[in-house]
Amino acid sequence: MVAAQRDDTPADAASSILTKLKVSSEARAVLLPVVINAIATLHRGKVRRIERVVAGIAVAVDDEAPEMTRHEARMKLARETFITAEGECVRWGQATVAQHMSRIALLHRQAQGLADTIDLHAEAIADIERHGVTCLDDIRVMA
Repeated sequence: MVAAQRDDTPADAASSILTKLKVSSEARAVLLPVVINAIATLHRGKVRRIERVVAGIAVAVDDEAPEMTRHEARMKLARETFITAEGECVRWGQATVAQHMSRIALLHRQAQGLADTIDLHAEAIADIERHGVTCLDDIRVMA
């Protein structure tokens, strides 16, 4: 089993995993971004659950602590990390105002990217329906 260290960044953990698996340099080049993304997604899901408890939105369901008070969740959140827009990994409890602002800016850009993608899909649906076809490629065939 490959175990990452608690303070590893997703990139460090992914690199460690691929090193222990002894993948070729070609495979590493392809797999590294995928593994980093998977680790970051898992980590973000965990942190999001804690954030919801801190915000009073939900009760955390966690193997370590099935039910946490908001104070316990805030203390746990303080030990978690996030990535700033500059790629810096910081702990919640040690993050400065500037680092939180950087994270907010990054999240706003990501949210805008999602909104843009949603708009593209909505446009695709409108085009498909307007032309009475089953997919965008069918529009090209008709042209």
